[in-house]
Amino acid sequence: MVGEKEDEIVSRLRVSIVIPTYNRKEMLRECLESITKQTYPKELFEIIVVSGSTDGTNEMLEEFAARSPVKFRWFGLKNEGPNVARNFGIEMSEGEIICFTDDDCIADKNWLSNLVKVFESSELHNSESSGKVTGGVGGKILDYKQDNIFEKFVKMNQESAIRNSSFIITCNGAYRKEALEKVGGFDERLRTGEDWDIGIRVTLMGYDLKYQPDAIVYHKHRATFRGLLKQQYNYAIGHVRLGKKYKWFPTWQLLSFTLIKLIYKVVETPFGVILACERWNFLKNRILTIIILLTYLIGILRGLVERDSSGVKIEDNLEFIGEINTRKKLFQKLRIGEILR
Repeated sequence: MVGEKEDEIVSRLRVSIVIPTYNRKEMLRECLESITKQTYPKELFEIIVVSGSTDGTNEMLEEFAARSPVKFRWFGLKNEGPNVARNFGIEMSEGEIICFTDDDCIADKNWLSNLVKVFESSELHNSESSGKVTGGVGGKILDYKQDNIFEKFVKMNQESAIRNSSFIITCNGAYRKEALEKVGGFDERLRTGEDWDIGIRVTLMGYDLKYQPDAIVYHKHRATFRGLLKQQYNYAIGHVRLGKKYKWFPTWQLLSFTLIKLIYKVVETPFGVILACERWNFLKNRILTIIILLTYLIGILRGLVERDSSGVKIEDNLEFIGEINTRKKLFQKLRIGEILR
């Protein structure tokens, strides 16, 4: 009976799924096919694609719209980044819940049902521990495949992002539309770091963010060395920009931790090679780790010398960010067991 009641409650919520895309036609096609196979009632959700593409994606979207088994709309915009696209999708949406994924993701058939039911669960809607309304929910992100060392390197830990850093990785997340409207949507000045930024602002509004491990998407990680380096470099710049936007954002802790971790990895490598069972595999992974840390460090330094265009600095307390927020916790992470993870 409990399960029947929960299903009845969930079926009342209307949902809009917003997907920004740029010149990844075949990836997008696979993503859309997975979303049309969702177990959530098809009459209660819509798909909104916002495309800045020039590679034939828009023609594919016309064809897809003609045969989609669910309500499907797409819009062509000048490519100005995913945040502009997402905000436009939010504006056009009809749902109470706005779900986000990316064109390089494949959704499990129960993805939408499991995300949405958290919003209506009486236990999680008003958490006894916090008394707050659940404003956002993030699901588990799994590797789509791991064909090479670069794909194996990337790990997207949604649980840690939500519980330790108070943000939802947007390729598998959902927010109440009212929460997104209250914070003014995504910051269009940010090209990276937008996930963390909107998570902070929703949390500052008094909402809770929740993790739902049963809501699964499979993410296609960067499959090339260049693509992985570019991603990490941009992440670092994005994090520094958040430091310029928020007075208490832990930019210097990130810089210190990255530098210390890089030095440790370099110094420890010769001993690791001697002790490793598979020395060549250890060395390959360690060299890639060092290069990625160095790239991230360069990105932080590049961001620090960049002109600040963030406007008025937000001075709200960010203690909820968690383990990276204080110097004490930073150095707690530098224990050997943490560094070797």
